[in-house]
Amino acid sequence: MCAGIALCLILPGAAHADDLSVDQGFAAGVAAAKRSPVYVVQMSDDPVVAYRGGNGRLKRTRPGDGDKINPNSRAVRAYAAHLDATHDAALAEVGGGTKIYDYHYSFNGFAAVLTADLVP
Repeated sequence: MCAGIALCLILPGAAHADDLSVDQGFAAGVAAAKRSPVYVVQMSDDPVVAYRGGNGRLKRTRPGDGDKINPNSRAVRAYAAHLDATHDAALAEVGGGTKIYDYHYSFNGFAAVLTADLVP
């Protein structure tokens, strides 16, 4: 089991390709969703809106009180890319699956089509 995965939860019955709103690049994931369930996996690292820094190469992305994040700022883009890489690593650690979407702004996790043998 991935050390960074805090929760794995199935979306029962709602994971049909017709119900998913995804980019064209995820067509393979949508096709796979017709055959296998889609899971939303929550990772343990803070999402962009909560990250206070601490990693020497990644700057704080948590906005100040009353402020909003700037999704185009260098710090936010770098941290979001870092989170996306941890999502890829988690999928690789369990042996694959088809990632459909990365969540990183207010929730750190991803949606993926996983077969039963990949789910802990």
